[in-house]
Amino acid sequence: MQQKSNSVLKNLEQLQYYVKNDEFLEVIKSFLKFKATALQILDQIEQSIVNATVKCTPKEMIGLYDDYGTLDIINWLQSVSINEQSQALKEIKLEKQSIQKLRHSYEITFKKNLKDLQDILEKTLDAINNQVEYQTNLTITRLKKRDESIVLENNGILFDAGVVSVCVFEPKSNGLFLKGLHQPIFFDGIYFEQPINFKENPHKIKFSLHKGFNLKDSLYEEEFSIYDPEFKKVDGNNYVIEFKQQVKLEKGCKYCVCAYAGQDEFFATTQYMEIEQDNPYIKFQEKSYDHGEFIAPDHVNQIISEHNKGIFSAFIVIEE
Repeated sequence: MQQKSNSVLKNLEQLQYYVKNDEFLEVIKSFLKFKATALQILDQIEQSIVNATVKCTPKEMIGLYDDYGTLDIINWLQSVSINEQSQALKEIKLEKQSIQKLRHSYEITFKKNLKDLQDILEKTLDAINNQVEYQTNLTITRLKKRDESIVLENNGILFDAGVVSVCVFEPKSNGLFLKGLHQPIFFDGIYFEQPINFKENPHKIKFSLHKGFNLKDSLYEEEFSIYDPEFKKVDGNNYVIEFKQQVKLEKGCKYCVCAYAGQDEFFATTQYMEIEQDNPYIKFQEKSYDHGEFIAPDHVNQIISEHNKGIFSAFIVIEE
């Protein structure tokens, strides 16, 4: 939401035009509707009292109301009617009954509007506690085009227990949480002139996030068992990987996100190529890193970290 100074945004009528979050906007609009209904009800009750008063009061007496201050007008009219033995008392009682019926009807309307508003506010509070409801998911594309070759040697990354694929990145704004990523699908094609299809069986991949280049110390890690026919995909070429926990990122710090094969696993994924245009959220690596620039886990014998290709085609982040 674009911030405005308090001197500009003084009420909800103005604020609603700057709120971009649908849930908060629903609360504001519901309250404004409730406010409008309440004002309309009060206006109608006021008009009913005016009509009853004018109807039962001699016109020449209306100008004297200001002299009575807080005197109860209805009681005053009753005493005048009794003294003059007129029909005004009956008319007043009828109008008073009408006002009471009207008030009862409006009380029901008030309660319904208030209940609706309370329901929305309760849902809003629940969503705030969950936070995800009030945050914006962003897909930050790193690589935008997959090599269409079906030959693994030209279009894939081969994983086993000793290989790790790494992407180095740096948040360019505060308030970002890493929620997940897009990973290119398992390879299906030709490997050394032989057909091979890694989509036929599930494979385990562990993802981890590290601050700096020390891959032995992780901020977060999670393992997924991915089976192509059952796993969620986008555009037919990427699996959607969503972490159970979202990790807050610090502006200006370098991070490494890694993908490891599960123990005793052997498989290949396709890889994306061609760098996406710049974005205002994340600065991706602009060079390839070699093995010696990382502090690698003991079991790793090869680190793949190329800036213009790889398996990290996009990140899913949350912006507060």
